[in-house]
Amino acid sequence: MWALDIASLFSLMVGPVVMQASDSPGSSETGFALLFPELPPWTSAGETEEMRRESLRERSTGMEADPEAPLVRSANRSIPAGYTYVGQFLAHDISFDPRPAGESGRAPRNFRTPALDLDHVYGRGPTQQPYLWEPAPTAGDRAVFLVGSRHRLEDWGEFVELDLPRNVRGQALVPDPRNDTHVLVRQIHLAVLLFHNRCVAELQKRDIVGHEAYREARRMTTWHYQWAMIHDYLAKIVGRREVARAFQRARSGASTFCGDEEPLVPLEFSVGAFRFGHSMVQGKYELNDCSGPVSLLPFDHGRPFFQGVPLAPRRTVCWDRFFEIEGSRNTQYSRLLKPSISDLLRVFPGRRAEESSLAMRDFTRSQTAGVPSGQDVAKSLGFLPVQPSTASDPLWYYVLREAFELEEGRRLGPVGGRIISDVLLGLLWRDPDSYLHREPNWEPSALARGARFVFSDFLRFAGMPMVDADLPWN
Repeated sequence: MWALDIASLFSLMVGPVVMQASDSPGSSETGFALLFPELPPWTSAGETEEMRRESLRERSTGMEADPEAPLVRSANRSIPAGYTYVGQFLAHDISFDPRPAGESGRAPRNFRTPALDLDHVYGRGPTQQPYLWEPAPTAGDRAVFLVGSRHRLEDWGEFVELDLPRNVRGQALVPDPRNDTHVLVRQIHLAVLLFHNRCVAELQKRDIVGHEAYREARRMTTWHYQWAMIHDYLAKIVGRREVARAFQRARSGASTFCGDEEPLVPLEFSVGAFRFGHSMVQGKYELNDCSGPVSLLPFDHGRPFFQGVPLAPRRTVCWDRFFEIEGSRNTQYSRLLKPSISDLLRVFPGRRAEESSLAMRDFTRSQTAGVPSGQDVAKSLGFLPVQPSTASDPLWYYVLREAFELEEGRRLGPVGGRIISDVLLGLLWRDPDSYLHREPNWEPSALARGARFVFSDFLRFAGMPMVDADLPWN
């Protein structure tokens, strides 16, 4: 499909083959914690539970989306639309609490490992979850991911692999069902599988095979992913200066999220600041040169939420629609960061009232988890707080208001930027298998890009279609 400079992929690797600490910690139940336990939790206005719930409904209803065309190309030209779903994929990697949002009297529980370790892709590894992997003579020899739900291309009479692996009922064979929610996060998951498989192929040329190839390919895939998340994704949403300041805080021990205790995901991050991505979602996107504007969520096809459908070939993602690719003018952009959401996220069919609106879910989770108000967190961090819209704002809502009022919606403001950059770097710093912990001076070797490596390079190395000419019908 296109020529890639891969000669330096492994010649530039730093040091000998490094073995992963374990196949995968998988979905071990780890916890959440509060960054600011001394601050009072935010609660909605009202003297009774019903009054407080009604207050939440009013606030969620008030998050009216701006009038928007079916396809918006210029809302926030600082952040291409692909980063919206890179963020969703990252959120799936570090936290998962599948229980109902409004369930009272229970603490949040994390069913993911608190690390950027791709455990939602690798699961428990080829020994414990062999159905994710290509067959091999012995369980210990499995190294290559299964890839592809084969579809017949009507006009060409051939079969191509375009999708996640699926069983006969169409269910994706993935450790985390959220990664089959819609075509974009599904294709990012597929890119990780293909990146890993390409690393295995290169290792086999050096006579590194079996479980040793699996472990080294996993390390290379994970480290490139980690680099792109910090130096590309994080830099886009908070700005490069804030990333540099976060590195300084981490090295000096001045980070908001520091210490040597067991790493936990802060609730101010997972239920608070990192919910900013919901405001970035556009109602529809163009996927390729023949898709037209399409909606992403599966209930568009009459299917329940989280139950995926096999990928129709004509919905193959051409990634120049979602990232800025040299020579292409097809890039679509995210919505401005502001306290409003797209109509696409306003109502989820088939869900109970408190979960039918994403805004209502976010308000409810924030209150149930005991996260402090945005104004209180701003004061605790030494920032002059944005004036509240009512008595006070829940942290996730405050982060959006702050981004819009202080940064014109182009990137996160001081509170959101500080929490997200410190937590992501903190999780990376504490992970004994991360590149930052093992080899802080390491740089990516794929495509010989070094420090210039960005997420679109990850996709390109995996072999994903980057421009229209790469699509199977062109």
